[in-house]
Amino acid sequence: MYPKWRYNPFVKKLSAVFLGGLVALLLLEIGIRVKENRFFTFENAFDLEMEKGVGRAVTDPDPQLGFRLKSNYKTIQDHFVFPHNRYKIRFSEVSTTPERFRSSPNTYGIKLRKDYGPILTLGDSFTFGAEVNDNENWPSHLQNLSKTTVLNGGVVGFGLDQTYLLFEELITQNNFKPSWVIISLTPLNIERTHLKGRFKYLTGEFVPRPFLEIEDFKIKQIHYPDALAYKQQYMYRYTRLDPVRRILGYSFAIDSIFKEIAPKWWWNMHDEKKTAKEFRTPHKSDEVSQVIIKKISELAKEKGFKLLIVRQDFFQRSFEYQTDLAQERVVAWCKEQGLLVVDLHPKLKQLFYENTEKYRSFFLPPHMTNQGNLFVAQEIWNQINQSGDFSADSH
Repeated sequence: MYPKWRYNPFVKKLSAVFLGGLVALLLLEIGIRVKENRFFTFENAFDLEMEKGVGRAVTDPDPQLGFRLKSNYKTIQDHFVFPHNRYKIRFSEVSTTPERFRSSPNTYGIKLRKDYGPILTLGDSFTFGAEVNDNENWPSHLQNLSKTTVLNGGVVGFGLDQTYLLFEELITQNNFKPSWVIISLTPLNIERTHLKGRFKYLTGEFVPRPFLEIEDFKIKQIHYPDALAYKQQYMYRYTRLDPVRRILGYSFAIDSIFKEIAPKWWWNMHDEKKTAKEFRTPHKSDEVSQVIIKKISELAKEKGFKLLIVRQDFFQRSFEYQTDLAQERVVAWCKEQGLLVVDLHPKLKQLFYENTEKYRSFFLPPHMTNQGNLFVAQEIWNQINQSGDFSADSH
């Protein structure tokens, strides 16, 4: 004799819904595996994504900088972008030069000047041009506008301290002689200057990074991570997944669903501003950034090139245009020191309120589109022109 609950209409409906859901999930699983040509693949979806990340990553571990661009490398990168908090993938062509700059192709066949030193641009992903092609980042647009060779030294994930270490290597060790050095300031590359490391997506593992110790408004010591330990933690293949992702990740269907409805949770995206105290240096990020810019400015005077600071904002998702206070203090300090500054904050803020459609066209988000990068390059070129450094007949 069967138990009474088996004849309960509610239980029957619940069972039907449950079985229907399983069938739908199974069909979705089969469909995804067929589409991606992975029908007989029995690996965790996260492992496959991480292996793909290693193959397409444009950086290598480095004992001094933490990581740096690969040399003479070319790939098609896929990026996770979140317009309106929905998961999407965007592809972009990325290549690097033998000297480990991002390539700036001369798309329009412009005759570049030979009588003037190159322009060196440094920063994080906003300078590198994350999520856009080689010819769509602002250094590439600046090369077209100035008709002068522009070297893109931006590196995704760099803090301003790592930018300084790269700059010092180029200028002092390699005796590199640019005409201009342009430093991009974003809220995150300032924030990263007082972090001892970063947390990786998926695993939440802590990866050490170089950081500066300052005293009396000077750089007292540079702390480098242990090279071997860093390399092991940096590479994706050494990661360890938590039990939830380790089990559910074997289903491509579940992976696709969570990437769509809760991507930041599923990919365990860490908020760097909420990094625990033990992983931070005792210094304020804006103070460290000011010390770095002061040192770069001194080297600029010593080596005879011009320095330009560019303030870049993130895409604003709220109804009010937000101001990053640390970035605001650093930019204000630069202006007080008489440094040349291209402050994009006021114009982007005005555009945010007066022409929302155009403002949105500047961002993917979170990074800038080809149109947005062209806007940045034009603002920079206007400032360089105003300095009188380029003769009118030379471009």
